[in-house]
Amino acid sequence: MKSLLQITDSNYFKKLIKYHGYTVHNENSIDRQFYVNPFIEYNFLVDTNRIFSNNPSGDLIDRTESIKMPFEFSNPIPWTPISFDKIIDLETCFGDRVQYYNQKNQRLNLFWSGGIDSTAVVSAFLKYSKSYSHLKIYYTVWSIKENPSFYILLKKIPNLEMIDYSGDEYFLDLTGINITGDAADEITASLDRSFFEKHGYEGLQSNWQDLFYSFLPNPDYIDFCNQWFKLSGLQIKTVLQARWWFYISTKYYTFSNYSIMTGERFESFYATRKFELYWGQNTDSLISKDGYHTYKQSFKDFIFTYDKNSVYKKEKEKFNSSQIQLFRYKKNILQDQRFIGILEDGTRIATDNLPFLNEKEYRDKYGDSLEYLFNTY
Repeated sequence: MKSLLQITDSNYFKKLIKYHGYTVHNENSIDRQFYVNPFIEYNFLVDTNRIFSNNPSGDLIDRTESIKMPFEFSNPIPWTPISFDKIIDLETCFGDRVQYYNQKNQRLNLFWSGGIDSTAVVSAFLKYSKSYSHLKIYYTVWSIKENPSFYILLKKIPNLEMIDYSGDEYFLDLTGINITGDAADEITASLDRSFFEKHGYEGLQSNWQDLFYSFLPNPDYIDFCNQWFKLSGLQIKTVLQARWWFYISTKYYTFSNYSIMTGERFESFYATRKFELYWGQNTDSLISKDGYHTYKQSFKDFIFTYDKNSVYKKEKEKFNSSQIQLFRYKKNILQDQRFIGILEDGTRIATDNLPFLNEKEYRDKYGDSLEYLFNTY
């Protein structure tokens, strides 16, 4: 079986789409999303991404495998509709995930940014592991600034190895399993402050059709969304529920099959069925009317069971931590690892003169060998 796409660099990939005979619109937009004609349903996904983000980026896939897409992305975790046959609690999600990793009997490299998601991951390992000898905490100076009290707590734990990677070191020994807090946003509606400030808590609880129609007054678009939402297994009525469904069904892939962008494999602690099931059952508890600082309050409550930091629990807000992404990006540049796309088996699609790309150079190297990645309408 031929290997499918796992991730692309839109700066180059949009050119590839044209090389393969498609019409690309909005390619010069300041964001990194673009329309591909005549793939109407795919373009509706792009529209939805623009509703939820003022600077949308990242590949769009279809975990439901029900939408005609322009290109073939890997779908390592096909969508299973949410059910309420078994009610999941958050403690079980964290505890079972730690047990899964500890049973592997390997070195575990935990990348801690200081933010809510990665702090919850580290807290879970410290809370549920009988020994810490297999754990290594990777952090930066920004981790300390974001959560200084947790850093002090970590430094006091005997035999817990901590490694600072905030300098110029991009060739770390990452033997073992590299675990991040990635995907936590995707399973929790990826709610950014700008969207919350624009629409407020009341807007999140309002009817999704009103918002969507104001952005794109096209009955076909609303009909598409109505049918697509049914695949979630939920009765999606609100903007918040619609946002949760969009991110978990079209963006969650990025971390479910790990990232091979730098040669090391990074996997997300949160990329499991139990976490997505929990948030499918508890979408309404993602945030309360008290303000944006309550987004991911349940994660902060879980952290508090370990660190007892009431200030962090009450006041900490979601902050976009980009340290591990910056690490990957810098290493790509230093090792000249730019790519047009990466396949699920790790194969890097690239020509010799990136960032410069033209069709002749691409065809000289690949010919028609990648045609299978591009669908016909």
